[in-house]
Amino acid sequence: MTCFHQVADYRSNQASLRYGGLFAGGQRPVLHDAARQRMTVEKAFVNAVCVGRVRSTGHDIRVIEERKISVIIPTVGTITSELSDRTLHARPGQLLIVGRGIRSTRVMPTTPGTYDAIVLLFDQSDLTGMQGKSGAGGRQLTPDTFFQVINETAAPTARHFLQLAQMLTEDLDPLAQRPLRPESQVHWQDILSDKLLTLMQPDALPAASGWADRPAHRHVRKALEFMHAAYEDIGTISDIAVACGISNRTLETAFRAVAGRSPWAMLTDIRLEQARKLLLSDDIEMTVASAAYAAGFGHLGRFAKAYATKYGEAPSATLARQRY
Repeated sequence: MTCFHQVADYRSNQASLRYGGLFAGGQRPVLHDAARQRMTVEKAFVNAVCVGRVRSTGHDIRVIEERKISVIIPTVGTITSELSDRTLHARPGQLLIVGRGIRSTRVMPTTPGTYDAIVLLFDQSDLTGMQGKSGAGGRQLTPDTFFQVINETAAPTARHFLQLAQMLTEDLDPLAQRPLRPESQVHWQDILSDKLLTLMQPDALPAASGWADRPAHRHVRKALEFMHAAYEDIGTISDIAVACGISNRTLETAFRAVAGRSPWAMLTDIRLEQARKLLLSDDIEMTVASAAYAAGFGHLGRFAKAYATKYGEAPSATLARQRY
């Protein structure tokens, strides 16, 4: 019987752990600090399509995929992926389609909770062959550069693909009451591949589809670049909006549409990451207050609360562990 089986179960950041998962290769994940660190990966093959389920308390990972096109569907939490100097964010209700190459990814769980996602991997040569046999027109596949986010509401095909992926994972569950029949695997591959090919043609989607060249994505990319460069000096949302040449409302709308979060929440995450790097540095004179202020926080109480929520420990505990 075709069903999911576990291929990875990470519970720590031990250096001895090697990468194991869905993709051709990569580095072991760096689990975010939490009360219970864990990342599990399950995999099944439906004919030539690899189907995966990922659950994580939050992690960063760098993976390599040279032969397959990936479709990542977050069902809980959010994912941020960087490929060829471009960054995209996806949340529940969106499909992240990623071409071949090396990419860096960060997944964030709900608070409190986990990140859950469905992952489908399609062999690029199979898709190209299917496109040629069908005589379909439109843009030829460019797997080395293809990198898009599509809202399920963009077109019926996007909604159908998401629904089919959810149905397929239910059938692949070892405890499913209606397990996937072997004779249906070719049908599943064909219908999913056909819908993916349709989604990868930009003229098949309306202008508000969530493609990466939309103004909202450009606003978010520019804002994130500014945040990373000036996180310690930003005082208000207006500072970010002015740097991007847009209004506060446009900035907020863009972040809600693309990342499912506010720009201030994203800035806070960037500042927390910078503060943590300082707390874990070799600077023997580093203090919690100096790390917070250097990262752009102006209120130590709010900083400590946000830090504990994100990393599962007080900033003083991080500093003490680094020293002793």
